[in-house]
Amino acid sequence: MNKFIFDVDGTLTPSRGKIDEKFAQFFFDFCTLHHVYLVTGSDKPKTVEQIGNVIYGMAKRVYNCSGSEVWEGSRQVKVDDWKVPFHVKTWLKDKLEESTFPLRTGLHIEERSGMINFSVVGRNATIGERKLYVKHDLQHNERNYIAELFI
Repeated sequence: MNKFIFDVDGTLTPSRGKIDEKFAQFFFDFCTLHHVYLVTGSDKPKTVEQIGNVIYGMAKRVYNCSGSEVWEGSRQVKVDDWKVPFHVKTWLKDKLEESTFPLRTGLHIEERSGMINFSVVGRNATIGERKLYVKHDLQHNERNYIAELFI
């Protein structure tokens, strides 16, 4: 059997969306013929929401949270217990307050195993709201600015 590694979010599924039903059937068949490994920045519940339990369970190994959690079926084989330091959360909250983008949808700082996800518009944003932020960011280069300050 051949081995294949796939990104989930934005590759097997639309960004933050569910796998297309027709493609899911094709991919199910593909997984029966090959060793499939999945990689994503999302946690397990979000990944299962996107691709379903069946395809998730067919993967030989799933690297959630950018590899900070590793699953083989229902068995977790690795978890990084790094926690976000308080001063980092405070700093990110300050950057959120400083942003000139007017829309806030909630869940701006999301802690995951071994990592943190930060979003000015918020993780609860719709695709349309995300597109508005991308337009804002193209004008203001905010994401790069925050990332450079963080380093």
